[in-house]
Amino acid sequence: MKNAFTASFFVASLVLAGCSNSGSGIAGDQVIASNCPSGGCADQTQDQSQLSITGPGQSTMYIASPKLSPQLQNASGVGGAFADQIQFGGDCYTSTYVSNQIQITLTVNGVPQTINPALGTGATSTRGFDGTIACRQGQYGFAIDGRLFPAGSSGQLNVSIIGVDANGGQYKNAAGGQYSVTIYRNN
Repeated sequence: MKNAFTASFFVASLVLAGCSNSGSGIAGDQVIASNCPSGGCADQTQDQSQLSITGPGQSTMYIASPKLSPQLQNASGVGGAFADQIQFGGDCYTSTYVSNQIQITLTVNGVPQTINPALGTGATSTRGFDGTIACRQGQYGFAIDGRLFPAGSSGQLNVSIIGVDANGGQYKNAAGGQYSVTIYRNN
C-alpha cells in the first residue's frame, strides 16, 4: 500500500512540476491569443455586390395552356394559391442583410401587371407561409397567376433580389442580383 501511495504522489508531483505560474504548461499547452477581432472572424459587412439570384437558365420560355386538375383547382396555401400558375424558383444569396425580398415586375402584351404578393395579387410564394417572396435558406420560389397570361399572349418577367438592412434601407446588385425572362403562352 505504501508503494502505491508513493507512486501516486510521485506522478502527481511530475504533473504539477509541468505547470508555470502563468498557467501555460512547460510541455507545450500554450494558449495562443486569437488573431480575430473582438467581433469574431466572420465578416459581417453587408455587401450588395454579393446579392445573387438564379433564374430558369434560359431567357425565353414557352408555356402551354393549363390542363387544370382538381388538386390544383382546390389547392390552397404554399404553391397552390392559383389554379393556373406559372412557377419560378432557384438559388439565391442574401449576403448578411437582416432581411430580403424578391421583387417581381411583369409586362404582358405591353401592359404592366399588378404584382403584390403581400395582397395575394399576381404572385405568391411557394416557399413560405406568410406570402412574402424572399430568399430562405438559399432558395426562393414563387408562382405567377396564370390568368395574367391568357392563351396566345407574351410577356417580360423581371426578377431581382433586394437586401434590406437594419434601418430599412434597400440594396440591389445590378450584375448578379436580377434576371429577365420572355414568356410566350401557347394556345
